[in-house]
Amino acid sequence: MCYHLTVQADDLNNIIWQPLSSIIVRKCRIYYGQGGSSNTTHMIALMRYDIDADGDLTNGVEVGTTATDSNSDDYSQLRSTDLAITTDNAVTTSQVLIGMVMPVDISPFAMAAKCIIEYT
Repeated sequence: MCYHLTVQADDLNNIIWQPLSSIIVRKCRIYYGQGGSSNTTHMIALMRYDIDADGDLTNGVEVGTTATDSNSDDYSQLRSTDLAITTDNAVTTSQVLIGMVMPVDISPFAMAAKCIIEYT
């Protein structure tokens, strides 16, 4: 499954990164936590988009394949997922990487995420 920017505003949740030089993504780990007491499933992906001078995003491609974590606990837990990197893993200076974290069952009161990328 690929994330589409038109699905809901939460799709752009948390991490947007643009390289200053062209890179190849080798590994990706995304950490996520939420506020409130209800548990929810999270969908996680690392996407690459072309970006124009106005900031418009097009041509979304999965760089880190979509994962689903149904073991996402409440505010007392921090979870992480290592994403499988696709062969379409080159990123240029006219593109951005977006670490997507989307709550599936509920919308938590607050959410935080951190994306760690290994690249060459």
